[in-house]
Amino acid sequence: MTMPQRRDPSSASRSALHTAVLYALVAVGWILTSDWLLTLFGVLPQTVLMWQTVKGLGFVTVTAILLFVLFRAQLRRREESERRFSTLVENLPGMVYRCEDDRHWTMRYVSRAAQKLTGYAPAELIGTTGTAYAELIHQDDRQYVWDEVQQAIKADRPFQFEYRLYRQDGNLIWVWEQGCAVPDKDHEGGIVLEGLMLDVTERKQAEAIAQEAAERLESVGDNLPGGAIYRLYRDPNGDYRFTYASRGVEQILGISRERMLADAASVFSLTEAPYDQFVFASNERSACDLSIVDMELPQRLPDGTRRWIAVRSLPYRSAEGGVLWDGIVLDISERKAAEEKLREAAAVFANTAEGVVITTLDGEIRDVNQAFVDVTGYEREEAIGENPRILKSGRHEHGFYQAMWQSLEETGQWRGEIWNRRKDGMIYPELLTISAVRDGQGKATGYVGVFTDITPMKEAEERLEYLAQHDALTGLPNRLLLNARLRHSMRQAKRRNGKLALLFFDIDRFKHINDSLGHTAGDQLLQQFAKRLTESLRTGDTVARISGDEFIVLLEGVDSSATIAAILHKLMEALKPPVALIIPWSTVAKPPQA
Repeated sequence: MTMPQRRDPSSASRSALHTAVLYALVAVGWILTSDWLLTLFGVLPQTVLMWQTVKGLGFVTVTAILLFVLFRAQLRRREESERRFSTLVENLPGMVYRCEDDRHWTMRYVSRAAQKLTGYAPAELIGTTGTAYAELIHQDDRQYVWDEVQQAIKADRPFQFEYRLYRQDGNLIWVWEQGCAVPDKDHEGGIVLEGLMLDVTERKQAEAIAQEAAERLESVGDNLPGGAIYRLYRDPNGDYRFTYASRGVEQILGISRERMLADAASVFSLTEAPYDQFVFASNERSACDLSIVDMELPQRLPDGTRRWIAVRSLPYRSAEGGVLWDGIVLDISERKAAEEKLREAAAVFANTAEGVVITTLDGEIRDVNQAFVDVTGYEREEAIGENPRILKSGRHEHGFYQAMWQSLEETGQWRGEIWNRRKDGMIYPELLTISAVRDGQGKATGYVGVFTDITPMKEAEERLEYLAQHDALTGLPNRLLLNARLRHSMRQAKRRNGKLALLFFDIDRFKHINDSLGHTAGDQLLQQFAKRLTESLRTGDTVARISGDEFIVLLEGVDSSATIAAILHKLMEALKPPVALIIPWSTVAKPPQA
């Protein structure tokens, strides 16, 4: 079955009217002209009737021949037109149809494409005995399709919609349909529906995939931690506008997404000077050569907060000559703050007076500062990769280091004094603090040691201790140190069942020497007296100055009074020689005081 071509009724009427008028004019002209010719040639009245009969028969014959030629040409044109229209319809990619305006969508005609679209042969869909097309429409879409068609008929407009359709094999496809209502020439006052159906399943699937991808992209953009995605457009006139932005921009930039999409300048104005000019120049350059935009920018938010953002976008040219950038913006404020802290820490690390050494958990040195180099004598390149054992002095027992590591493992810290060895072999004391470095999960990743060379402090302590236990003038032990040594000697003598002796010395008329010759002479005398006693004693004996001119000698390991007497004799002999004093002349010339 073919689908006849629709004609414009008004055009056909005009064509028929033109033909009828032309025929009437020709007929009237023939009758008047033939009668006039008969009169002109003087035809007898009795023969006029015969000629009029011949004339009429000739006119009818010519008219019949003319009508035959005209009708045959018209039918041939009609058949050719219908053939071409039928060929066109049958070769369309979609199904052309004509159906009743009823709930069953009873088909009067369908093109061959019906089988490809529905799986049914055209004959199976046509008429009331075939498969009702309405039954193929998805049950959830039937009412929608009916309502759309009826509204279009009432509005006297074409209808167009998409719906789901079951094929003969049970597969569900998407159909795009467009058509309109036309008069039903078989039923006076009725209408039929004519239109085209296309299988758009692949397009709908692609749209669904694209929609899902867009929803996922938007979901990613809206839930991107500390970030957002956007699309920026620059038209051929050089004007910028944002065509998309995820919700994350509201947290990052402090402005609503709606404002960003409505006014691109509200976003660009957040960038602090002079970076704002850099942004414009970078965008213009990218628009010219389609280079990637990669920037880190300080922003001043509407509430006055300062924030750092990272922007990275990929440009591509649009069909109308503009440029689009698909990009991502990240809040890097925390990273920038961490970098600033790292710079500060690096400055402290490099310039602090304390030595700093950073090691792995295994003790491999990863870095040292300049103070470490200055104290230990090892250059940075020499120390990196080594173990802190290169500084070991050998003055500490193994248990000392065991206790150190135990403290590090239990508390993550150790602090104390330690003796280390410089590169030149010199041993020195240092105050060392070792702390474990931990990652975000609290797991130790290495150690940092900070130390101070306390050699000056140790020397000062030793000096103070020496002064506290020795006489400043003679260098002999004072009463405090004498008492300590005496207690020690008594314990030793008791333990060994030995003996010890104490000898008491003083200088006669020492006050007279001070008064007459001055304190300088008195000091020299005391120093010489102490020296002679010290040089005359055995190793292990002690000479102590307990007051101005009073001295005590502690003798250890004496076994008899004779030994004591011999030592005493030796001491007295040492003291007999005169003492040479250096006395200022002014002191000698000074008259003695009463």
